[in-house]
Amino acid sequence: MFKSLSINNYALIDRLDISVEPGFTVITGETGAGKSIMLGALGIQGFFDENDIDFDGEECILRREVTA
Repeated sequence: MFKSLSINNYALIDRLDISVEPGFTVITGETGAGKSIMLGALGIQGFFDENDIDFDGEECILRREVTA
């Protein structure tokens, strides 16, 4: 479970900051609201696998910057 999410300059998102309460389990919204884009920004397991980094699934602080 994540505690907060900050996305900047990813796909159609200029800036997004979300803080969630303990027990948060779902992301919902209308069609076209950007759920898939937001979840795409969260897809980080491949990064750990590709870089042979251990991930315990408890807490992860990850910063990703994409430049032009």
